[in-house]
Amino acid sequence: AHSTVAARQMLADWHLKYRQDAAAARGFLQRIIDKYPDTPLEHNARQRLARMESAEAVFEEREKGGVYEVKQGLRNIGLRREATVEEVEPDPSILANQYVKQLERHPMDTDTREKLALLYAEKFQRLELALDQLEQLIAHPSETPAHIGRWLNLVATLRIQQGKDMDGAVAALHRLIERFPKSAVAYAATTRLAHLDQELKGLEKGEVKTLGVYEQKLGLKKAASPVSG
Repeated sequence: AHSTVAARQMLADWHLKYRQDAAAARGFLQRIIDKYPDTPLEHNARQRLARMESAEAVFEEREKGGVYEVKQGLRNIGLRREATVEEVEPDPSILANQYVKQLERHPMDTDTREKLALLYAEKFQRLELALDQLEQLIAHPSETPAHIGRWLNLVATLRIQQGKDMDGAVAALHRLIERFPKSAVAYAATTRLAHLDQELKGLEKGEVKTLGVYEQKLGLKKAASPVSG
């Protein structure tokens, strides 16, 4: 089964890279989805399909000028020396709407769901919405310990940073340890638990860190997606 899936993934890559035939590439991925339902193989194929269509949608939106704008002062770039082009950050509401629409089409698009969770947390300060998105990711049966470990660490980070909720952060890390005992992610969670009070104290002193910094320190930096192989 795995050799067949690998062959179909290679064919999808070939059609997409060398023939720019997205329809054929999607067809090979859809065959994996149809042949191996309710398995990690199906989950990985759906992830790949979702990212492919998401990339196409972003490209089309940029071509229409709907996502990024060039600042007014930089439009006549040929008339200025040493001018640089800056991309204006998209409006968070527009971005959230795009993510929601993508998830309506591809509910198992974990990359977009994680981005939406962080957008809710960072731009809207809606902790409950962010946690709901992360819990949907954590609950997926086909996800890897590394991915689930990252998301539970993000739950702990959000609990600390936005909720000042030490008990909630501790509970998230204990969930990770109990779910994957004697694993690398459990060991990292145990290490973080020992220093969790320092995180809260640092926050109280105004030493706010970027979301995800703890995961990187603990060796849980976002891993490459498993769908490529």
